[in-house]
Amino acid sequence: MSAHATNWFQAQNTEPPNAKLYRVFGLLQPTYTRINGDDVTGLKGAAAPYNGQTPVFNLVPTMNQSTSGFSFFRARLGLRGAFNRNINYFLLTEAGKNATTTKHDVVVTDAFLNFNYIPGARIRVGQGRMPIGDEGMQPAFVDSEYIYYSNATNSLMNEFPVATTSVVSPAVPGSVLTNARTIEGGLGYRDLGVEVYDWFPHGKWEYGYAVMASTGSGLYSLGNDYGRGNIAGRLQASYIFSGKGPKRDDLTGYVWYMTGKRHFGTQDYTRTRYGIGGSYHQGKLRVTGEYLWGEGMIFTGLNPPFANAPTYQIALADSNKAQGGYLEGGYYLLPKVELDLRYDYFDRLTNSAGDERIFKTWTIGAQYHFKPNLRLQFNYAIRTLDVPNLSAVKGPGGTTAANAAAQSNAEIIANSMGNLASVQLTWFF
Repeated sequence: MSAHATNWFQAQNTEPPNAKLYRVFGLLQPTYTRINGDDVTGLKGAAAPYNGQTPVFNLVPTMNQSTSGFSFFRARLGLRGAFNRNINYFLLTEAGKNATTTKHDVVVTDAFLNFNYIPGARIRVGQGRMPIGDEGMQPAFVDSEYIYYSNATNSLMNEFPVATTSVVSPAVPGSVLTNARTIEGGLGYRDLGVEVYDWFPHGKWEYGYAVMASTGSGLYSLGNDYGRGNIAGRLQASYIFSGKGPKRDDLTGYVWYMTGKRHFGTQDYTRTRYGIGGSYHQGKLRVTGEYLWGEGMIFTGLNPPFANAPTYQIALADSNKAQGGYLEGGYYLLPKVELDLRYDYFDRLTNSAGDERIFKTWTIGAQYHFKPNLRLQFNYAIRTLDVPNLSAVKGPGGTTAANAAAQSNAEIIANSMGNLASVQLTWFF
């Protein structure tokens, strides 16, 4: 085994020249997660009813019921193939317990046709992954080296459509957050639209591009006026050391940009994301990293962060900003044993002192590859949550007593974040 790089445009959108009319494929990822975080005590004021409860970040993700548990995190079944040498298709459904299926038991995540008639401009029509950073583009069964995404990618890129009529003015003086209600699960880094892309070999080099115009709401666009359109693009360049296709050694760099409008209340807001990243794969060693920025429509989740809290919160205006990234690496210690290490950092709402939160996570991982399509992963994530401007945190009404209670609550909740251990079996067929 060795750490391999991949041209994601080629691997996911296209079929080889000798592809059959159809091929059934699927993925099962049974996962066990345990978090050692604390329940909270000592909350004051309006947050006092949550004393004795567990914050959602200390509950098994998406299920939000217990600090430990087993689930089929991903359970996917798909169909792909080619009608002829110029037209291929891809269809994928999801039935696992994750952010995409929070509102539906089964979701169609990918459904597109791909046309390869125009030299230099392949055309994909339908729903698929957007041309963004590698962590959002890579399929879980090919090269996802960690069980959970980094905080920056997950928070800024996995968009949750919200009800456009759920406007509630912020109750806290100076806060940029507005209450909202989610109407669908996460889009899973996908959208519904048209993508034009291609890649160009040139000796040892390979250059690629993609531009996608999409709805902003994915397959949830029907009967949903949240998305007002989206434009995304990515440029990349790779120096290929050896190999070809999905099993090559290379050095790759890329940049990407995305912007679009989202409707909320009586107006449209601009949602912008962009990033830069790179990867190095050669032999047994892999090193990758990415840094991304977000402006407008910064989703912050439940507030207070408890499963029975009444509303989510979102920072609407494009003056609201967040940034973060990750640096990670892997090494095959033995032919079937891979060790992984990742550091990820996410600074949310850098423009609003009282609302700013900083997430830092070290993830230690190990993988055992039974076969190319069967592996066992273990991750241990050391997690911290910081409130960098505690004195700027304000409470309802802005009185001295309300502010003191809000600052105490923020510190108690942040300090309760626990470490996360998870084990996952991945079987791809």
